[in-house]
Amino acid sequence: MQAINPSKYYGSRIAIIAILAAILFPVFAAAREKAKQTTCLNNSKQLATAFQLYLSDQDQKFPMAWMIESGTNRWRIGLPRNVEDLGPTPYNWRPSQTAARHGENQTHWANSIFPYVNSWGIYGCPSGPERDRIAEGCPGTDYQSPNVRPQNNSYTFNGHLHTFNDSGIVDPSNLPVIWEGQGKIKIVGFAMANPFLRCTTTAAPCIYRYLSNPQGSMFGTRPTNAWPAGEQWVHNKGMHFGFADTHAKWRRMGAQVTTGGPCSGPHTDWRVDPFTSYLGDGYAQCFWWDGFHAWLFRPPYDFAD
Repeated sequence: MQAINPSKYYGSRIAIIAILAAILFPVFAAAREKAKQTTCLNNSKQLATAFQLYLSDQDQKFPMAWMIESGTNRWRIGLPRNVEDLGPTPYNWRPSQTAARHGENQTHWANSIFPYVNSWGIYGCPSGPERDRIAEGCPGTDYQSPNVRPQNNSYTFNGHLHTFNDSGIVDPSNLPVIWEGQGKIKIVGFAMANPFLRCTTTAAPCIYRYLSNPQGSMFGTRPTNAWPAGEQWVHNKGMHFGFADTHAKWRRMGAQVTTGGPCSGPHTDWRVDPFTSYLGDGYAQCFWWDGFHAWLFRPPYDFAD
């Protein structure tokens, strides 16, 4: 009688398990990412709805994209390189700031609409890793707040709507109000607007005007020393947008990929994609504009044109 070698069968079982794992792990990973994408889409819709609720209580005017600095009578235009001008979320998590500054922070869009969502968890997309801007520009004492914690933010407000009356919106079903405009990333403790108006003083109204000043600007997501952000391919080579009519949807980003540099052709469709072209890793810098403002985010734009 031939002796049975148990190790032979154990080896076969291990090989089968390894094969099954190689097949199933990517499936599980895809399923987890799909669940995260669904959560993120729901977040976008809830935030878009919160803006509409805010409008109904504020004479149909959108919140501020940035805070006003009362001491110098200028807008705190939160360029990514300056952490002091970004909108802290919540407004009072930084104990190094004065009570007056906390009051200014409350006028920032992310804090303005919070009563209508009542959950900071909605501001963060689970698909993106955290980006700790706190360590890059805030005093160590800001970590020591005993009661208020900084909250993550994945979404950016369409800053062309800064204090804008929604009666001026021509096509609410296609105008983005909220989107993943900082790429695949969650910023710890701060929220931003993208695009934004370059308003430097309150001497004149800081409000969008067609083909006129104040000019708008927009930042991309290509990593630099000043702003290491995330790629625009947040979810399966696309991202989520929440629109002025409160619906949200996924859009393909970077349908055209260039090998000649971030601003060279072939170019994307300006009616659906904010950026002109993408590199093969999902990053973009150059954006469509009309000579004054970012094309896709203009309130009076008729997308049927």
